Amino acid sequence: MQAKDHKNDNGIEIVFIGPSYGESILIKDNENNWFVIDSCIDLATKESLPLKYLSDVGVNTVERVKMIIITHWHDDHIRGISQLCEKCDNASIVIPLTFGQREFVNIFSYSITDELGFRRSGNLREMLRVINVVDQKQLELIYAKQNETIFQSNNSENKLSIFALSPGNLDYRLSCSGIARAYKSILDGGRLHDDRINPNLFSIALLIKIGKSSLLLGGDLEVHPDPRRGIDNALKSHCLSDNISGLYKVAHHGSKTAYHKQLGQSLRKDNFSIITPWRKGRNAIPTCSEIELHKQHSDQLFITAKPRNSKPIKKRSNMIDKAMRDATNFRYLYSVAKPGHIIMKAKYSDLVSGNNKWEIALSNQSEKL
Repeated sequence: MQAKDHKNDNGIEIVFIGPSYGESILIKDNENNWFVIDSCIDLATKESLPLKYLSDVGVNTVERVKMIIITHWHDDHIRGISQLCEKCDNASIVIPLTFGQREFVNIFSYSITDELGFRRSGNLREMLRVINVVDQKQLELIYAKQNETIFQSNNSENKLSIFALSPGNLDYRLSCSGIARAYKSILDGGRLHDDRINPNLFSIALLIKIGKSSLLLGGDLEVHPDPRRGIDNALKSHCLSDNISGLYKVAHHGSKTAYHKQLGQSLRKDNFSIITPWRKGRNAIPTCSEIELHKQHSDQLFITAKPRNSKPIKKRSNMIDKAMRDATNFRYLYSVAKPGHIIMKAKYSDLVSGNNKWEIALSNQSEKL
């Protein structure tokens, strides 16, 4: 990707990056400030893909990246995020107010985690690196919760605002209950156990308003039987009142648990919807049937990497699995290491006035469904 000078470009740009494992979203406002949501890496070089994109288009990350939002602590959303934080000296870092047991102990008691009897997996190690960067660079750390304003420009010529639609009050209570159970286990001389809570339900969903236009970013939220949680609860956020979004990042990789019939009421009929798929392991998301579900909400549905129509693979022996991994590792890396980019650009004046006009450029694996 060739570098491009953004200095005289006062339009809005949104970039969706999805290499089939992981995702990232970059947003440029009309003052050439950048906001980054989540991170993924190039599997060959281990480089943070949002950081690479910013470098390729000539962005001074120290001056221009104003905010980095970590929707939740799953590995496919935070790989390379510490690299990004390292290069953005003036960025605020946003994380969910809710934590799983291990995440909480890791982030607030990381000096004693080795004594607490749990293995620090890849996402926890990356989490620690982020917190260390925040402390070393004295960056602002913001804890996001439903109905809170995360960003609002002080410039009357910039009408961009960012609001959190989740996590909600019940999520916070369940998070606190899990933390209490964790410390009870520790005080009783026991070990931390895996959470009973789906971390996706702690994900930050976002509403971005630009004048009369709005964009809805679903994070990894899913539908939950309890309407006080997940997508149901996010749709009740007062931030969504009278806001019909013209662009939607489909929640949770376009899975069937991300489909909610009432979501269509929060989207314009001419909306653009983007799926960032999951294509690692035994299950591929979305399937063809799941894509058809989400087409009910949009005639303009795009995906950052080609979907794979597959059924769950039956369990094989460890020996067979290892042989197949060794034989196919190169092909797997090739298939997912070339990230798809969906680059959407709009005139600031169009969005402010409510015109949902976007220029769309697709690269690598990305395509219109």
